[in-house]
Amino acid sequence: MRLVVGSRAVSVERVAVWTVIPVAGVLAAATLLVGGHTLVDNFARLGIDMLFVFALLALWQNGFRFLRWLMFARRIGVPMKAGEGLLFYFAGCGMTLTPGRIGEMLRLWLIEKRFGTPYRRSTALFVADRVGDADTYLVLLGIAFVLRPVAPGLAWSVLGGVIERR
Repeated sequence: MRLVVGSRAVSVERVAVWTVIPVAGVLAAATLLVGGHTLVDNFARLGIDMLFVFALLALWQNGFRFLRWLMFARRIGVPMKAGEGLLFYFAGCGMTLTPGRIGEMLRLWLIEKRFGTPYRRSTALFVADRVGDADTYLVLLGIAFVLRPVAPGLAWSVLGGVIERR
């Protein structure tokens, strides 16, 4: 899609990117100016060993989520190589905390631009990823209930509900 600005046609994507980048930069700078010292102090209190453990856990979690996402993408017929999928996946990760999970929509946009997969088809990828996350959270909730038996019947019903859907 193109916008006409003066006598030039400019792509909507280019306008969006050149709008988002400076806004994100200003927000990051403002965050660091206002609370940067607190952030640095808290990281120092954690220690380098704990930061390393947290980084490994984040890598593990995001790695498995990426593999699940790539499996779903291939399942709906997107002929994506792993390296390309990794690029698309982590491009969207930077914006997943935005309202409406815009980062995940960015992934669908990248797939549409690269492979021509229509949104009506790739939306299933978004939905499957969300359902996969919900299943994971339910399993973790069930395990937490089993390990701390406040309501054992509830724990087994949560885990049984996840298994039953399969």
